[in-house]
Amino acid sequence: MSLLRGRGGHTATALGDGRVLVIGGYPAESNTSAEIWDPASDTSSDAGRLDGRHFHTATPLDDGRVLVVGGLFNERSVATAQTWDPATGTFSPAGILATPRLLHSAARLSDGRVLIVGGVEEGTGGLIGEAEIWDPSTRTFSPAGTLAHARAWATATTLADGRVLVAGGPAAAEIWDPKTMSFAAAGKLHEARWFGTATLLPDGTVLLVGGFGGEGFGSDLPGQATVERWDPATQAFTAAGSLAEGRGMHQATLLGDGRVLISGGFVDPSPKPTSTTEVWDPSTGSLNPGPSLTTPRGAHTATLLPDGRVVVIGGDTVGREAISSVEYLAP
Repeated sequence: MSLLRGRGGHTATALGDGRVLVIGGYPAESNTSAEIWDPASDTSSDAGRLDGRHFHTATPLDDGRVLVVGGLFNERSVATAQTWDPATGTFSPAGILATPRLLHSAARLSDGRVLIVGGVEEGTGGLIGEAEIWDPSTRTFSPAGTLAHARAWATATTLADGRVLVAGGPAAAEIWDPKTMSFAAAGKLHEARWFGTATLLPDGTVLLVGGFGGEGFGSDLPGQATVERWDPATQAFTAAGSLAEGRGMHQATLLGDGRVLISGGFVDPSPKPTSTTEVWDPSTGSLNPGPSLTTPRGAHTATLLPDGRVVVIGGDTVGREAISSVEYLAP
């Protein structure tokens, strides 16, 4: 099973009809293209052209469209945003960021707006502290506060009360409040982590898994094996198990039974891609081996399907050698 093109650093968004929209990614021939993976036929079809980008974000909107923001193209950070419309299968302009960025985070809010946080401004190489908010009614961005700690490839998780937890990068986490449009301290991770994952659990807590360790920025840092859980009631992080091997640029997918599937990523040494998966169990707070991937990969996507399977799409072997294969995991 294969995509039309190999992709790494792309996005995959579940659509309402069970298909998956795959956008952008590297190498260059994939930057400006999108395709739709259909699990019913195990085939992919073209889904239009867009401004070239990888390491962008793609956020599903309330009306079924998908908002695509920022990214990297021709070694420059991207300022444009576009929406993909399932009715037409085409992309349309959706505003321009005040600060071009890649490796940022995006969170859809309860009112349908989308918060964009942090990232890197390629060219200067600087981490971004400013946040912006996109309004679907005006298709424009406006300022949304400034982080206390600039960060990239962090996570942004919308909580049940409408606030957004921002974690990863520096150990200090922050929380954004839509009422004040500002950030406040939200506890401190036991270990700093970049390129990790955050998963909102059914009980309202947030599970943070793996990443690359250290207060510096980059994917050449040692992989983290630690797992932490953030409680909104106490705004504190507690230990929640340990991976068999530290990994970053992996994926964490919430399953229908409340468990979390951690798949692939890059592990030490080198780093090299792994085919291993692990499953975190909320009833025990521990991790167990999961089904192995056929192809070792990092910088891939892993999307839960209506039938309970997880579709794993594309990714990278090492050195930006993009993968075109697709496979399923059934934990």
